[in-house]
Amino acid sequence: MTPTPLESLRSGLVSTFDEGERLDLENCGHVRRFPRRQSLFTEGDSSDWVAVVLSGRIQIEALTDDGRRLELNRVFPGDLLGELSALDGAPRSGSAIALDPVEVLAVPAAAFRGWLLQHPRVALLLLELLVGKIRAADRRRVDLVARDAATRVCQRLLELAPVEDGDGVGVSVTHDELAAWVGTSREAVSKAMGRLRRAGYIETGRRAVILTDRGALQRLAR
Repeated sequence: MTPTPLESLRSGLVSTFDEGERLDLENCGHVRRFPRRQSLFTEGDSSDWVAVVLSGRIQIEALTDDGRRLELNRVFPGDLLGELSALDGAPRSGSAIALDPVEVLAVPAAAFRGWLLQHPRVALLLLELLVGKIRAADRRRVDLVARDAATRVCQRLLELAPVEDGDGVGVSVTHDELAAWVGTSREAVSKAMGRLRRAGYIETGRRAVILTDRGALQRLAR
């Protein structure tokens, strides 16, 4: 028997749903597909639907007052996208860009709220997830003040590289993407990457960074 779209997910919040919770959520929405680099929604848009990510990666970004693009988060299969705006009805706080061809289950905001009322266990799981996001955002604000660009670049590279792969793993990321995530200029990221490369901790190529000394990067990231 072919698994349903949500049943096939093995990570993220959705993987913790039981069969009834998944089926009821699937009945609330429909599948939408987006090509690479297409926007799912834009900062300031009305919050009229929630996405359950079925495949592909999505980058959440926002513009600063001076027009710089700041990466807020990345979303992966099994994650929810837009749940905050669906709960409070406020406009989108960021833009969502497909980094790969993306497939989502699109659920109207009203239907999503009704589904949560029918499944209080999931509502509690979602609350725990949101608390974790708040804590992570607080930690990131502290890091932006207390840590220099090189330290934040090391932290981001380690976050993107699977731990189990050890040294020699390649991370697909550009200087612009790193700058957007760590909250600094492209020039500052280029200088930091140059220092790491000269020290022998990384190697760089076109849209790729090879972590050659994970231990050294971990020490710098502390």
